Amino acid sequence: MKIQVAKQDLEAAVNVVSPCVAGKGSVISAHYLFRRDPADRTKAQVLSHSVRISALCPLTAVVEESEFDAFTVEGWRLKMWLDTLPDAALEFEFDGSVVEVFCPGKGKQKFQSLDPSKYPYWDKGLADAEETATLSAERLHRALDYTHNFTSDNESREPHLCVCEAKDGILAATNKRTATMVTVAGLKKSLMRIHTKDVPAILSFLATIEGDVEVLEHERRVFFRRVDGAVFEETRFDANFPSFSRPPDDSPHWWVLRTEDIRGAIPFLVSGASKEDDRLRLSRPDDGSAEPPIILSMMTATGGTATQEVECLESGMEDGAEEIPPEGFVLAHPNLSKMLQFVDSDTVKVALSRRLKSGYMRFVDHFFKNDDGSGGDEYLTVLAWLR
Repeated sequence: MKIQVAKQDLEAAVNVVSPCVAGKGSVISAHYLFRRDPADRTKAQVLSHSVRISALCPLTAVVEESEFDAFTVEGWRLKMWLDTLPDAALEFEFDGSVVEVFCPGKGKQKFQSLDPSKYPYWDKGLADAEETATLSAERLHRALDYTHNFTSDNESREPHLCVCEAKDGILAATNKRTATMVTVAGLKKSLMRIHTKDVPAILSFLATIEGDVEVLEHERRVFFRRVDGAVFEETRFDANFPSFSRPPDDSPHWWVLRTEDIRGAIPFLVSGASKEDDRLRLSRPDDGSAEPPIILSMMTATGGTATQEVECLESGMEDGAEEIPPEGFVLAHPNLSKMLQFVDSDTVKVALSRRLKSGYMRFVDHFFKNDDGSGGDEYLTVLAWLR
């Protein structure tokens, strides 16, 4: 098999599939696989594979007829070699065991190929997959980027919480302290279940797409496909996400706060707290003013209490709502901070609900609204009070 390809074209294709290359070594997951396009033998593709995830990208190249249809090159070797080259037309020639590469002005190099027949191809899975969505790649990128912040990382004890899962147009995730439900336009038919560890690689692929991405699903796989045929594949995780339904839309209490005030107060308090302490207390003592400030506080590493006042711009309370405890309530500050990272507006409105001795903070935002301000994807997040 012989391929002629411009360095820039090769690098562009390799960059698409590189997140799925696993480390170094003489295993197929550490190699890129180059092959003829099964649907058109005059074209080429580059593939990568690593445990749950795989990727494929078309390669703009000239392919000459040969008895061999595929070869592999170890990932780190290919990158190091490319980094030494000028922009030029490159040649790859495979003789059945060795890949000889050539660059004008630099000469030849040789790389060992693994047996391409051992590669875990997923062509049939892709052919059998059903299209469940075609939507803006930017929309899906933001939804996954947001939800995976609130997944569990404890796969040994709660694997069912280590995923973002779609149902009825909602992409949901929870780590028990926080739950989020993102309603994404165009995702109504999808049942994708994305492992949180795979999200960064999927985000990398989605970031290469301007416009729409096609989502195809199989019993054991989900595929994301670009218009040019580039594909990212993830094997479906076994553990079932728990059933979920939308929490009530009521707002017994609500506060409007400046986004930057909260963003700034949290790291100030964390800087003096014990490293393992994630408990942030919010309270609102009545000081006789029309809008008493919100007090954020944390225990310090020296045994005292540090506080920060945050101005409350507006507030309200429904008739008959149960009062917030005078001592306030406690949240896990990392989850609050992650939520605030995605807020684009200068102010944030939070709803507070008390349920007996516990309660939760509820936050709703919208992105990708229409020009008239209507519609958009809804980002609903609930942060539970800690005991």
